Amino acid sequence: MVRTRAALAALLAGCLLAGCSNDDPKPNIADPTTSAPTSPSVSVSTSPTSATPSTSLDPEETVKAWVEAWNQALAAGDAAPLVRYETPGCRNCDQMASVIDDVISAGGSFSGGKWSIVSSKVVGINDHRVKVNVAVDVSAGSTIKSAGEDPVTFPADKRIVVYELEKSQSSWLIDVIELLS
Repeated sequence: MVRTRAALAALLAGCLLAGCSNDDPKPNIADPTTSAPTSPSVSVSTSPTSATPSTSLDPEETVKAWVEAWNQALAAGDAAPLVRYETPGCRNCDQMASVIDDVISAGGSFSGGKWSIVSSKVVGINDHRVKVNVAVDVSAGSTIKSAGEDPVTFPADKRIVVYELEKSQSSWLIDVIELLS
């Protein structure tokens, strides 16, 4: 068990630090003096124990939304929005978020590292649980682990990520994230 956790931690660190580029997604913040256009979006509850999307996303849409939130978290340095797609006891979710939080709190930053889903496949487990196997491209770039350190650069990479999702009321939430490569 300890070996598995150590391997996962090493893999997670490599995944997170692998690949960052200067083409970071930038937050799109609306001008407060104009009204924002209305479009379909996922609204969320802010309660940490019940943060769930209010619209029903299927498992692949939930994973896609989480990956988009991950990319925004890297760019903005704030992993808090990831929780809206996760169960409260999600295995490995806190560890992934803490990598971002730890780097930012140490005065570091990320450049690039954007994840792009290449393909995904849903594998049913039962009516309330599925796996989504995902191939991800990670863009090249760099990470500054803490203030004053030199950037650590990484080439673009490919990852296999397995998400297990659990149906909670009408929403699918991520309950496990496993980085396989």
